[in-house]
Amino acid sequence: MNRLLITCIFSCVALHFTLKCAADEYDLSNNFGRYLRENTHNLPGLASYAADGGIVVTSIFSRGYREIAANFMYSLVRFGQVHRVLMATFEESSLLECLSLGFICFDASGLLKESLSTNQDIQYGSAQYHKLMWTKPLVINALLQLNYNVLYSDLDTVWFKGAIRSMSTPALLYDADVVGMNDGNAGYPNAGNMFLKANNRTRRLLDSWLKEGQKGSGQSDGHLREDKHDQDGLRDIKQAAWDTCNSSDSCLKIRGDEATLIASVWLHPWHGCPWDNSGSNFCLDTKFAYLHIFCTNQGVPAKTKMAKELGLWFLHSDAASIHFRGARWDALIDYKIQHELDQKDPMKVLPCPRDALVWT
Repeated sequence: MNRLLITCIFSCVALHFTLKCAADEYDLSNNFGRYLRENTHNLPGLASYAADGGIVVTSIFSRGYREIAANFMYSLVRFGQVHRVLMATFEESSLLECLSLGFICFDASGLLKESLSTNQDIQYGSAQYHKLMWTKPLVINALLQLNYNVLYSDLDTVWFKGAIRSMSTPALLYDADVVGMNDGNAGYPNAGNMFLKANNRTRRLLDSWLKEGQKGSGQSDGHLREDKHDQDGLRDIKQAAWDTCNSSDSCLKIRGDEATLIASVWLHPWHGCPWDNSGSNFCLDTKFAYLHIFCTNQGVPAKTKMAKELGLWFLHSDAASIHFRGARWDALIDYKIQHELDQKDPMKVLPCPRDALVWT
């Protein structure tokens, strides 16, 4: 009788704590969503939540990029092993769309002195396109000023392997300030995917980069230039604010003079998709941690089409149900994943083998 009573007591206690934990988790989820909605201007608070070991993973979100952003996020969460990403937006409709997806959304409009259009139909190379591209260093700089290391990744990227590990390891191995992709072997980084340490050299690099973003005819202080995009500006300040290195010794040599504050930049191999769309299996190639789909300049529909042709589109055609539900993104709730429904496609081999990258 006593044994039965004790068993009942323990069962009741266990049930109480189970229900309490479930209630606490529910409250946490609700409070988290409320916190996100009420603190979209609070970059220190949002960055603190998003940070993983002092590193903030971030990107720029625009309302016309909903589906490609979800495809990016799926690859980054499931294969890139990143569970918290800070999405920056620059106008209200994009902010609301970002929040509707359950992302951590920073209203970065306060970093601007002008309004921007973020429609996906913005023509490549147009004045508005160039302005939108210059928002990237604005966000990176704001995070560096808060002393966070930054992993920036464009939305037209698909991750195959651990993102933070892949991009930060060379910075540790070679003691480089910045890690990025060699832009077609041109000797400068593609600005679409970069890891930056928070230090005086990278902060000076961003200061110089942003000054390039305010040059051009008719540009007043604080307004973004219309004639060049951020990639051009980054290239133009090579040697003045940064230079490339390929070993610990060469990285040390570049930043040896503390008075000049030149950032050392280590470049990993080309990660852009093939212009001929040859159908290479990037996932199984040990040179690739991700694929940056910039092999078309015809906008989001063309990039989406290219991702599908390469077997790198993971969303079911009905994207209306996409939602990452705040703090529980790793559950990837409420939408179907196309590649799990079609196992016959040989390109659908993600996640990639966990072999070490040849360049780390």
